[in-house]
Amino acid sequence: MRRGTAWAINSAAKSARRRSCRRRGGISRRASRTSVTRKAPTTTTWCARHWRQPTSRSAGEAGRRLSKGRGWGLRSIPRPWNASPCARRYCLAEPTGAYLIAEHVSSDGYRWKYRRYPATGEVRGAVVFVHGIQSHAGWYEYSCTQLAQAGYQVFFLDRRGSGINEEARGDAPSFRRLVDDIAEFLTSLPRTAERGRLPVVLGGISWGGKLAVAIERRHPGLIDGLILMCPGFFAKVRPPLRQRLGIFLSRLFWPRKKYPIPLNAPELFTASPRWQDFLRKDTLRLLEATARLMIESVRLDGYLRFTPKYVHVPVLLMLASEDRIIRNDWTRDYVNKFATPDKTIIEYPGAHHTLEFEPNPDSFIGDLRAWLDNHLPAQPA
Repeated sequence: MRRGTAWAINSAAKSARRRSCRRRGGISRRASRTSVTRKAPTTTTWCARHWRQPTSRSAGEAGRRLSKGRGWGLRSIPRPWNASPCARRYCLAEPTGAYLIAEHVSSDGYRWKYRRYPATGEVRGAVVFVHGIQSHAGWYEYSCTQLAQAGYQVFFLDRRGSGINEEARGDAPSFRRLVDDIAEFLTSLPRTAERGRLPVVLGGISWGGKLAVAIERRHPGLIDGLILMCPGFFAKVRPPLRQRLGIFLSRLFWPRKKYPIPLNAPELFTASPRWQDFLRKDTLRLLEATARLMIESVRLDGYLRFTPKYVHVPVLLMLASEDRIIRNDWTRDYVNKFATPDKTIIEYPGAHHTLEFEPNPDSFIGDLRAWLDNHLPAQPA
């Protein structure tokens, strides 16, 4: 039984029956939809709040709908921990068809949480996702569930200061620290499966695509493939000039002063009224960032200018033709400069920045699964 702290899902408090854990109160392939049932283990001991707005799915024409209410999570009392500072913390039970919220401790002591979707059946590989500047793992439950049901172990990392990580909200010491967080997590993953070596793919979404590519330069050899979904290498939207000057001065004298992220309009992410409303009500969405983080984003852009020659793993680039946040042409040209000869570029007509929020996202998920199936065969140990 694994040690450490872990967070469970939804309504486990009902089955735990402990006083402290009582609940307070345009893309096709519709036929492949399945409803997602979240189960929770009962091997935990006390209750802690799990901030999320879950989504639910149903088959047929009904499509996705927003679940009602907030979820509550559980975590176990920490036991003595003798592993390295970068140890992973797993839940004691693994419910089928659900995700777990677990904790990772970075080498600088920061504790950040991530979602783990156990694979159904034999594990074919591991896929680790990194979200954008505003988003968090809760936006991508459906695609992660589909990949897990296809046999892939899925990990979705909430960046430090984002999502359910409340410490140092909207801040980070440097872009290198953010890249190191991902690298330390990748290093801690098991690399063996029943039939041999377990391949690992890193997926970067929007701003997270910048961190994912930086891994290949700063920590080469950790991944076997790279997925870039509307990566934010070249942004269309920037803060106004006066605000940029204020950010620069604040970085020198008040580095933790916060400024609005210039992506607060839900219409930038999706054309769906349903998901626009979801974004407006999303309390985990990051609306402000410190001057330090914003300057580090610019420094990361400079770092990435010299990174294409370091990218040697297979790459899948997915673009949305109606993207209002990134420049597709510049992004395509940049990816074509990668050293790897194995590049797959797919652009979805009529789609907007967040492919997960398209009316029928199964097409892009199907393309993602097909690419993984072709690039992640089990390898001999």
